[in-house]
This record gives sequence, structure tokens and C-alpha cells, in this order.
Amino acid sequence: MDVTVKKAFEEQLREKFQDLTHKQTVFFVWLCAVRALPLMGVDRSLYHWKEEYRQKHTYDIFNALDIVYAYVFDIPFTTDIEFIYNSVCESLKYDTTKIVAESTALAVKSAKEKFLSVDEIIACMGYINNTAYKNNMDFKDIWLNDIDCIKSNSLSSLNNDIKRYGVCWDNLRAHCFADMNCVYWIDLYIGIFKDVFQLDKEELKRRLIVPNEIQKRGAKAVADIIVT
Repeated sequence: MDVTVKKAFEEQLREKFQDLTHKQTVFFVWLCAVRALPLMGVDRSLYHWKEEYRQKHTYDIFNALDIVYAYVFDIPFTTDIEFIYNSVCESLKYDTTKIVAESTALAVKSAKEKFLSVDEIIACMGYINNTAYKNNMDFKDIWLNDIDCIKSNSLSSLNNDIKRYGVCWDNLRAHCFADMNCVYWIDLYIGIFKDVFQLDKEELKRRLIVPNEIQKRGAKAVADIIVT
């Protein structure tokens, strides 16, 4: 991105962020993390995690997104946010691209801290868009629209078009989650886009009360409990 264009975009973001409440900002960061997930399909990033850790780290990402969403929409949960944050940060050590784990970690950090660093959010957005650019994608217009929709409480107007992801979207389903028998989670993720980034709150509550001993076994074990 041209330096002048980048600077102008960042200034535009700073101005827009001033109009958001804390929870609106947290929801925006959550949305950034959700939008970044298909970029793992660029190089089938789950394979950069050691096989024995894939189930755990996959669940850590989705569980963190669940917790942040619950926080934003005042859905009760008992999990310690600090623990969730540390779990996601642990997955950063194994994620070569880091964009998904890092953006998810920032979403959790935003939920657990009253003060949000706009610089940190913008830096994370830049990291996401750098990877997007390399794969003929650009999130700038979507992010600006996201902020406007969140500010005006017009969440049904959020852009949920998946076409810009191209082959990344297909790779995510066919070569990442499906290979780990994690069809539940990719179907959940597709549903998030289909339902314009609104989670089924009753199903979310079921995920939030899965026993710790099951959670430790990872994504498939949790899914098996939920669907039975």
C-alpha cells in the first residue's frame, strides 16, 4: 500500500474509533479476527501446527471468539478471560502466519482490558491486510463499513460476502478443518457469515458450559459433546 494512502487510512480509522464505545470496539476487533480466519487457507496454515496440537489450538481460537462475543453481548460465562488469552497466545508460537491467532488474542485482550490501544488495533489490521494484499484481497472498505454499521447499530448491514476470499475459503474447509474431523466448526464458521456475524445464543451457551476435561481434548471432542 502506498505510504500516503496508508497514513490517510489510518487517520480515518482513528477518527472513526473515537465514536465507538468500549464494547463496540471489542466487537469490531472480534469481527477483524473472524474475517481473518479464512486467510489460514492461503497456505493451509493449520499444518504449521504440530499434529498433536492442532485440535487444541483450533479449539482455543474458536473458544476465544465465543468468549469475546459473549462478553460483548452480555451472555454469562465462567471461564477466566486471562486463561483464554494465555491459551491463544500459546498458539501464536505454532502459527507461522500468526494473523489468526494474533487477531484473536487481541480480541480477547480488548475484552479483558478497559483501555484499548488504537495503535495496537491498527497495527493488527495492517498485519492482516498485508497478507490479504499478497492474495489479491483488501479489507479496507469492509473495515470502514464495519465501523459505520457498529456505530449505528446496523449490524444486519455488515458485509458478509465470502467471494473475495476465493480459494482460501475452499482450502479452509477442504484442507484444514475437514482433515481434522472438525466439520462442526467450519459449519459454525460458515454460519457466522451466513447469519451476518450473529451467533446462535442458545448454541453458544452450550459451548460455554462444556466441561474443562473435554475442552482440553480439543475441537473434535467439544463438537462431539455439543452435537450429541
